[in-house]
Amino acid sequence: MPCVDAWAASDDDDAGDDSREDDCVQHVSDADVERRKHHNAGYLEGLEEGKAETIQSGFNEGFLDGGKAGFAYGQLKGAARALRIFGGRVSGSETWAATIKDSEEYFTKTTTVRALKAAHAESLDDEVRDFTNALSAVQTAVESTGVVLRKYPEGSSSTA
Repeated sequence: MPCVDAWAASDDDDAGDDSREDDCVQHVSDADVERRKHHNAGYLEGLEEGKAETIQSGFNEGFLDGGKAGFAYGQLKGAARALRIFGGRVSGSETWAATIKDSEEYFTKTTTVRALKAAHAESLDDEVRDFTNALSAVQTAVESTGVVLRKYPEGSSSTA
């Protein structure tokens, strides 16, 4: 859009044409700078607001998934250790002591951090089920001894 000097005496007046062009260029530049400032400010504000919403919902979901995975892992690890300790000391426990041996080996090889990383990998890829399969095998072994496992307390998370 061309800059027009409304106070110019006539179009034929050559006096001051250079200053009018400089003013026009300066005016357009200032307007351009202001437009860019407002555009950038609006973009950054929208970006921050979008991040806040997305990050919070992602955190809530991940927190709940991590809680469930940690609960299952910790419960099974504790049950397997307890069964190993009592195996052979209680009459009739020889059969379940042998059953739980493989489960105890899984927990010896897999730290809590590795287990939670495996659970996280499963949450990212539907094809990967190493953590779930390993815990299912341990759960089957533990429950075959008569131990009753608790379910994750749904709705107890403050982020749900």
